[in-house]
Amino acid sequence: MNNAYQKDLENQKLKYKSLLDFANDGIHILDEEGNLVDYSPSFARMLGYEYEQMQGFTIANWDDNSNPQEYKEFLLHVEKSPFTCKTKQRKKDGTYIDVEISATIIYINDERFLYASSRDVTLEHQSKIELENQKIKYQSLLENSTEAIFVIDLNGNVIEANNRFCSLLGYTNIEALRLNVADFEALHDRALIIENIQRTKFQQLNFETKYKRKDGEIIDVSLNIVRILLGDSEYIYCSFRDITEIIKQQKIILKQKKELEAIFKTTRDGIAIVDFDTRFLNANEAFLELTGYDLEQLKTKTCNDITISEDKEKNQKAISDAIKDGYVENVEKRCKTKDGKIFSASMSVSLLPDEEKLLLTIKDMTTIKLLEQQSKLASMGEMIGNIAHQWRQPLSVITTSASGLKLHMDFDGKLEKEDVDKLTESIMNQANYLSKTIDNFREFIKGNAKYSDIGITYSVQSALDLVKDSLSNNFIKTVVDIQDDLHIIGNHNLLMQAFINILNNSKDALVENIQNEEQRYIFITSKKLNDDTLEIIIQDTAGGIDNNIINRIFEPYFTTKHQSRGTGMGLSM
Repeated sequence: MNNAYQKDLENQKLKYKSLLDFANDGIHILDEEGNLVDYSPSFARMLGYEYEQMQGFTIANWDDNSNPQEYKEFLLHVEKSPFTCKTKQRKKDGTYIDVEISATIIYINDERFLYASSRDVTLEHQSKIELENQKIKYQSLLENSTEAIFVIDLNGNVIEANNRFCSLLGYTNIEALRLNVADFEALHDRALIIENIQRTKFQQLNFETKYKRKDGEIIDVSLNIVRILLGDSEYIYCSFRDITEIIKQQKIILKQKKELEAIFKTTRDGIAIVDFDTRFLNANEAFLELTGYDLEQLKTKTCNDITISEDKEKNQKAISDAIKDGYVENVEKRCKTKDGKIFSASMSVSLLPDEEKLLLTIKDMTTIKLLEQQSKLASMGEMIGNIAHQWRQPLSVITTSASGLKLHMDFDGKLEKEDVDKLTESIMNQANYLSKTIDNFREFIKGNAKYSDIGITYSVQSALDLVKDSLSNNFIKTVVDIQDDLHIIGNHNLLMQAFINILNNSKDALVENIQNEEQRYIFITSKKLNDDTLEIIIQDTAGGIDNNIINRIFEPYFTTKHQSRGTGMGLSM
């Protein structure tokens, strides 16, 4: 053998060794009996072996499906055409991996061998399975959602829409995918809509607008939108629900509230609001005319100041009974005007829902019947004004809990009893609250609210239990440090309503003012000042109340919110 031939042979051996040593795929060569003739280090690593450990192996050491007859048939098949397939290979530790195998026949010195390379595609296979599962979950969420959901690109074109979207707007699924948001947005033209889409940031926006159905009908909707990033492209994810009937009811309630405001201002019966020391806080024109004072002068007086000396004891008893029992009516007494004139009056006193103020009505004895009717209407007006503000959140929590139960089932495929119990308890609590609220409205209007021994902190905790889901859904954390308690004679439901009003106001302010959800906190503490005084402090991180309006927040109908979200009655009552 000459030197040149020897050198060429050595080079060929070196190339062959390099091919095996540096191969990424698991290269292995088998003879006609399935014995492992040669293999790359990467093949050993892929199956979990040290290189030397695989010497003397046969195909049966990693392929469970191999037997001598099938192997020979496989060789004949591969000889006709190179073969690629996906299968499983057993590792040293007994586990299996998904592999993609490419095989062909090679001849060395007229001997036939199977040349194969394996590539581990386990992660790729798992990723595909996970992707398919996510697609199934997403599609299930999309189609079973009680919300109408659609996705648009930054030009407003609808690229995806669920069945609820199609049913609410009257389009087929195919028609929906041909829409631009300008085709069904009823309040703005196409140019403004596209401009607003382009300005949308990566934060959730909630607002009310109007949509036009395919048949031309206009509906009111509550819309949630957020910009999302999918791959390298940006889209707008939108969900909405039809609130047309809710808006109609709100308009009816608002109309009734305005009518009752007009009654308060224009009725000939004297109506005033006083604190527990009977200092006047507000009064209508009829009350001012009866007493001869203007409002600022009246605010420097007490109810005793306008009562003659002989009837002051009767007046004080009526006030005390109203605080204790919630309502006193048709108490006859004599009043004196600013200029000293005395007139006989029938006085009715009712405890307002905040349990801090009294509603006082007086009139001439000749108009007692009319006074009673107007007093009922005034009270009913306050309650009607409060319904829209009080009921929206519990109804939203019931809807969210029910939707959450279904979504949980869709995603996980099963429900734990603890999850069902928790969501069911939340729904029942909200339903019981709504039922109790109806009873409270009825009792207040009748003037026979029931009072009993109650713990104040129990009312606080009950209020927290009812709004905790709402706070959580808006990423608001509560820090509660209630140590001291005080038992009083009062109405648990009415006191709880007062706390719920405050917590809901705090929630609205946090959502509106604090964009960073990590900074939304409500702090609640209790401190006993003496044997019969308990201080409940409720603070939040929403920035406080403007000093220009802080003296007006307890006035009836005063609100800083949009009329669709606030009635101005919560704190007043």
